[in-house]
Amino acid sequence: MYHALKNYPLNDKTGFIIGSQTPWVEVFALLNGAKEITTLEYQRIKINGTDKVRYMHPIDFAKNWETYKDGFDFAISFSSIEHSGLGRYGDPIDPIGDLREVWKTLCVLKKGGWYNC
Repeated sequence: MYHALKNYPLNDKTGFIIGSQTPWVEVFALLNGAKEITTLEYQRIKINGTDKVRYMHPIDFAKNWETYKDGFDFAISFSSIEHSGLGRYGDPIDPIGDLREVWKTLCVLKKGGWYNC
């Protein structure tokens, strides 16, 4: 992740991070200039010392996804989307669940947005 972010500066960009039990990806994004980050996670997270990271439950995000359509410059998922469709977290079994999550993520990225998963 360190090298990926070094090759894609996030200066003044807004993004979202999918699945972040420990917000280390958010810290990397902030250190690389991100203006604002929305983190989608089932459990509330908080980073002390900044108001640039906001938490959102994935179900709330899904219900209001049109509000965010074409709204983010970048998205990052680390060890999250590949679990979609396996039924491990109560989700339905879906052989292409991970691909569906990628397609959904692309809907909320601006044209030319960057996605690291």
